[in-house]
Amino acid sequence: MTKLSYLNVGCGSKYDKNWYNIDLQSHSPDVIENNLLKGLPFKDNMFEVVYHSQVIEHIAKENVDFFIKECFRVLKPGGILRIVTPDLEDIAREYIKLLEMNTHEKSDVNRANYEWVLLELLDQTVRNKSGGNMAIFLNSQTDENVQYALDRIGYVGTSIRKEKNKPQSTSSILSRVKFHLSTRQLRIRFLKIVLTKEEFKKFEIGNFRLAGEIHYWLYDKLSLKELLQKNDFKNVIKTTSSSSRIPDWPTFELDEKNGVPYDPKSLFMEATK
Repeated sequence: MTKLSYLNVGCGSKYDKNWYNIDLQSHSPDVIENNLLKGLPFKDNMFEVVYHSQVIEHIAKENVDFFIKECFRVLKPGGILRIVTPDLEDIAREYIKLLEMNTHEKSDVNRANYEWVLLELLDQTVRNKSGGNMAIFLNSQTDENVQYALDRIGYVGTSIRKEKNKPQSTSSILSRVKFHLSTRQLRIRFLKIVLTKEEFKKFEIGNFRLAGEIHYWLYDKLSLKELLQKNDFKNVIKTTSSSSRIPDWPTFELDEKNGVPYDPKSLFMEATK
């Protein structure tokens, strides 16, 4: 079957085989391996659609213009860019709401909800190990206390709860962007020998924070729209997980599965070239 002229950037394990799919590391012949920060390995005006979900927040602010320009370059005139990313506005409003609620309506559940939205806001920026405190929270709370978090992060949280006895799987699901882990085990063993415990710990933290799981920036409907317009995109609109200007969007099941959003509280935006 001839591939659609559609591109899924930073696809992880969520992709359509009839699309072009690209990521930092490939675990499938259907995914092209490429460092996104070095550009997209495609010719100009090649795609009708460029899509990326939970990717742009992992790119440092000083590099994001280059990334958006690359998305623009590979799109055909009139082509659609669709972006899914955590919604800073939604998280901030939830934080303020729960802060006030815990001042006047204290309960274990309200407190747990407050702790969760703080993690949503900060954890993936400050964590020094894969999964961070979000995975710990999801695996340690009662079903009643954790329901708010599960409602906010959809399939990801449900998968983590199911896999709570498999921490490696948990962290890879949570990160959503598949980061490039070193396979040079001999080098790691050598460093363990030549470095002190403290030096090796610093190396591990530094290696992790450069590996792709960290959030470098968050966007709202204003800042993301301005970013797109600055880089020559037009017709910028906020949309939903199920609605899109991409024909037959729900059939690809990239933002929803069986009608349930993967990232229900994310920011969904589209623009055209």
